[in-house]
Amino acid sequence: MTLDYDGNFLYLAGGYSQSQSQVGTGTGTNTTNKQQTSSSSSSSNQLSSGWIASVYLGGANRTELSVRNVATSPNPIQAITLQNNYVISGGFQPGIKYYESSTLEEVSSVPTSSPSIYSLKSFSTSDESESLLAVGGSFPVVDLYAIHGHRAKTLYLTI
Repeated sequence: MTLDYDGNFLYLAGGYSQSQSQVGTGTGTNTTNKQQTSSSSSSSNQLSSGWIASVYLGGANRTELSVRNVATSPNPIQAITLQNNYVISGGFQPGIKYYESSTLEEVSSVPTSSPSIYSLKSFSTSDESESLLAVGGSFPVVDLYAIHGHRAKTLYLTI
């Protein structure tokens, strides 16, 4: 699970990924040759699910917690960050998603260089003139995005 806090809401995100194997066997009679036959088959399915929830913590009585909104994702969410009234998420999928922070309604999806995202960091430039988002994942690449998912630069790391 990952989380972030904006002073009033605690944003939580997570999920799971699980392999599920199914093995089936069957017997039958071949009507043409009148022989007993048997067959077996196996398949493997990947089950995964992700979610984001906002919990209101900003009231005078912080012991009263309420989940305000929940958004789901077909893949587990590994990282979230807050930027300009958006919750931004990334996980076991190529790309990041922007959600409206008050409703957790998905606003947009933006492609990334890495097929899986492990880290998101929102920050401002030293002169506070621009807000940037750094995205890191399973490849030795860091994508830098300006506001609303415009890719400003890609840094290739040599290891």
